[in-house]
Amino acid sequence: MVPFIDFSTNNKRAKGHIHMNYLKSVLLPNKYLPHNECCMPFISLLERAEENQDVLFYLNPSTEAIINFLWYPSRPHWHHQFYIFIIYFLSYSIISWMYIAHIQIAGDFEFILVFVIIILFFYLTYYQFMTEFSQVHYNGWRYLKDRVNWVDLFSLILPLIISVYVLLNYFSTEYGFKYAESNLYLAFIIFISIIGIWYEFVLSIRVFPEFARYVDIIYKIVVEIRLFLLFFALTVIAMGHALFIFIGYAAYNGLSESPTTYEVMNGSTVVYNMTGEAPENQFSNLFSAIVSRIIGIQLH
Repeated sequence: MVPFIDFSTNNKRAKGHIHMNYLKSVLLPNKYLPHNECCMPFISLLERAEENQDVLFYLNPSTEAIINFLWYPSRPHWHHQFYIFIIYFLSYSIISWMYIAHIQIAGDFEFILVFVIIILFFYLTYYQFMTEFSQVHYNGWRYLKDRVNWVDLFSLILPLIISVYVLLNYFSTEYGFKYAESNLYLAFIIFISIIGIWYEFVLSIRVFPEFARYVDIIYKIVVEIRLFLLFFALTVIAMGHALFIFIGYAAYNGLSESPTTYEVMNGSTVVYNMTGEAPENQFSNLFSAIVSRIIGIQLH
């Protein structure tokens, strides 16, 4: 197959003033061209191959050569998306860290810095949501068939919910997160969100060919050991469930741990006794029991 002239070139010029186009690109990400407005014959072939799930189309050496040729002029777009995600990742990490560490805001400079980080996080979240929306609008139901898109949505929705929750309930303009209340459940959900964003980050570095090879190797390894990973996860859940049944209600079967007592003595005479708080039972519910087993395995 030998491509014709302009087989992979879009001859349609951009409309509008350059400054207005830049402003639109800041407020809205680039959209997909409708099928009737696309002037690249090669894109039409790609769309037809995607609709028919024609894998052999991509095995054609000529197709591979054209895709490799088009990759170089398209790299700035993917690098731009990658850098946006990095800034989004950093802004969310700072917000979640401030809540976990109960960071106090002291001074106008710190307040302005935190305010900029919060605004930046919500703006980049909006920007990436619009990117996903444009993909949904263009691909339709095919968007949901790609598992990578589910990871994209997970890395956006969960951090957004967490950030809105902690900012509305625990953040104040005077003290920041100094008087925030921490709990195991929210900390674990933040942990899951960080894992999800890191997974999305690993997928995003595929824009660099050198990293893409290693990502492909890791993906093949995970596919090969997926049953082992499932068995390991079921084992952790089983241990947490069994410990919840055994010592979840330790007070009723005589297994509860007594609070620590202290004796204040004057010479050989006990002046008075002090009793500490009752130890917290980490297996009091099924969720905390499973989480404690995960933490215990990581520590060992």
